[in-house]
Amino acid sequence: MEDQYGSDFITIVDEDGKEYELEVLSTLEYNGETYMAVIPADAGEEGAELSLDTATTGMAAPFHEGAARYYREHGITVKTTEED
Repeated sequence: MEDQYGSDFITIVDEDGKEYELEVLSTLEYNGETYMAVIPADAGEEGAELSLDTATTGMAAPFHEGAARYYREHGITVKTTEED
């Protein structure tokens, strides 16, 4: 993503048909898979901000061990398996 073209955005749709616009911060290809780091393009509620305190709120999927380690280093515990 080059600055001359601006940021990249993607739109995803949940099972209920609600659309979410996300800004793609970075991509990584590993073992034939592509992973994206994204943030919400619109914070939604007035004054809502993404922070370490709120970044994991409402996450249903387990975190990758590397992401979990990052959060542990910042004092936040997250699940890494469905059983957690």
